[in-house]
Amino acid sequence: MEREAQAGGSRGSRGDAGRERGVRGAGGIAGGEFGLIGRIRRRVAAAHLGEAGSLGKPGGPGGFAERDAPRHVCDGRGGHGDHHRIGDVGAGLLDTVILGIGDDAAVLQPPRGRLLASIDMLVEGVHFDRRLITPWQLGWKALAVNVSDIAAMGGVPLYALASIGLNESVDDSYVDAVYDGMLAVAERFGVEIVGGDTVKSPHAIVIDVAIIGQADSPVTRAGARPGDLVAVTGPLGASAAGLAWLLHCLEREEGHDRRDVGGEDAGRGGAGVEMSDYHHPSQLGAATASHPPQTRGGAARSHPSALEGGAEGSHPSYVGGGPAVGAHPSWAQELVRAHLEPMPRVPEGHALAASGAVTAMMDISDGLANEVNHIAEESGVGVVVYAADVPISEATAAAGRALGRDPLHWALFGGEDYELVFTFKRDQTEAASRCLASVGGRLYVVGEIVPSERGVKLVTASGKTTDLSPAGYDHFATRTS
Repeated sequence: MEREAQAGGSRGSRGDAGRERGVRGAGGIAGGEFGLIGRIRRRVAAAHLGEAGSLGKPGGPGGFAERDAPRHVCDGRGGHGDHHRIGDVGAGLLDTVILGIGDDAAVLQPPRGRLLASIDMLVEGVHFDRRLITPWQLGWKALAVNVSDIAAMGGVPLYALASIGLNESVDDSYVDAVYDGMLAVAERFGVEIVGGDTVKSPHAIVIDVAIIGQADSPVTRAGARPGDLVAVTGPLGASAAGLAWLLHCLEREEGHDRRDVGGEDAGRGGAGVEMSDYHHPSQLGAATASHPPQTRGGAARSHPSALEGGAEGSHPSYVGGGPAVGAHPSWAQELVRAHLEPMPRVPEGHALAASGAVTAMMDISDGLANEVNHIAEESGVGVVVYAADVPISEATAAAGRALGRDPLHWALFGGEDYELVFTFKRDQTEAASRCLASVGGRLYVVGEIVPSERGVKLVTASGKTTDLSPAGYDHFATRTS
């Protein structure tokens, strides 16, 4: 079987870059040597000549190391001191790729520490609707969600391999934009794309990305202990609110007036939980007396734009108006971007892991309720989450008011926020907070770890305690509609 894009080949070669456009591959798509390979080779060559940001080199413009190099990872109690600088992470990465894209396999020289490996797939009609996402955003999201898996372990992403199945409805420009979105993430976080494959798909577009990262001391889901606190790195529910807004706009344009949504996000809901008893913290006079101390102060951190550090309009984002969606108010733009252009918390995850304060950690891909249940199961503990302390941005609250929805439901069950949820010992609160502050982040305590026999519970704003069951999406659940 002929492979149209594969790993390996001499890095930085410009031999085929100029032939990339105009060559038709499977399904009428310019793939293989003239698609993924040519595009990545051209970017690498440009980086070596100083014409563009370095692909795979952490110090490139807008890249991970450049943003954070001046900052030192905190030296909290039990931490590793300021010997660990974010700017040192991935140093010498360019030298670890012995043979890059273009041959049968890439040849890599593993760096120090332990390797992390993960893979994620996006399927049209399940994970995304082409009417609501640009190809650039699709490429960004496909790689970003994998980078988030590495961040969740306290690691740094190094290499990625991307396989794409394309149907006959897309053209060369669509494919180019998907690759551009991937490369934007790669450049930002110092990831080297070392291989991939482009094939014809009979129906849906499919993107499958595998990623390899590195961590000195990976943080798993299994270390939480009774007495630990539970915290997150940022406000939750923005992605689900952004999706709800996009679908509201689409349905309005198509003349529908329904709220139920097909696809993956439809499976996320608070089954068995009375959301009417939940309240956003801004609606509360005071928090319940039983919850642990919260680390607050200042406005909730908004979603960082993919354009951060760059000129507005430097990529084909439809946050101001999409393929089938009209212009959005400013608060909705923030939410739409949170859904379509998620920002992995790599600096935060690495800082927390380096601090030695964190006992368990994972990213929030399926909603806070689902993730704390994972931590409870893997650690053999119980969890109590306090509804009053779940951080929700003003934009998400605005969407709740506009759509008549409870924003806490999005925060607990919506998913795709890609913030980190983690646990740490109570006496390490200051150290954990200082670590996050060192990379521009913030600590939001949302609950505590309890003995396993207490289960996983939610304490509502009124003080009522209820079961907090996982309600993430199940691909293989039987559907009635």
